[in-house]
Amino acid sequence: MTNVKSNHGNKQDPGNDDGGGGPIMEQIPVSTNKSTKVWIAGRDIKTFLQIIVTNNRLVPGFDMDTEYWYTSTDVSITDVPSVTFHSESGPYSEEELIAYVEGYRQAFTTRQTIGTSGWAKGAYAPTAAKKRLYKAVDPDDSTKQIGLLIEQGPDNALTGITWYKQTNTSGTLFARTPASLTFALVTHEGSPSTSPSDIASGAWYHAHAS
Repeated sequence: MTNVKSNHGNKQDPGNDDGGGGPIMEQIPVSTNKSTKVWIAGRDIKTFLQIIVTNNRLVPGFDMDTEYWYTSTDVSITDVPSVTFHSESGPYSEEELIAYVEGYRQAFTTRQTIGTSGWAKGAYAPTAAKKRLYKAVDPDDSTKQIGLLIEQGPDNALTGITWYKQTNTSGTLFARTPASLTFALVTHEGSPSTSPSDIASGAWYHAHAS
């Protein structure tokens, strides 16, 4: 395992507002005084992505308000027809978080707090060797969809993640992080598509990390 811990030290607690009197907006919402483990797996396929979301907790070796994305190279996204997003929050110690990602390598980190300015209108153009877009019913509004675009290099290592929402009123991916959410492959005329317009017509907003 490589690059498990951050070497940047811990950020100070950002408090409960953004300096303008409004609430801080998180891509994956804060679970107060807990860290969140997220894992993404395909049906009958082992977990190939694991994420540590630190929220507002001070954990030695990790920055606050940060998502740490870890990748396996055992699974090609081109072989995955659906993925399930799982999450679990708890007062995990540094040792527990390190053990959680044992055997995975760190792909990248991204800020948990991005706000509405962190979501761009329109579609993101993926450039990786392997890419697949998945869709699910938005847990915040059952009349809408969300999208998850996963990009991999030739060796199956994660190179980028792009989330899609049909609205950008909160700057968050979820109002409340679901314990489990299954995404289906997006297709166009029977072939995989990376365009959110093949999920639903109308406006789309995306947040990319790599």
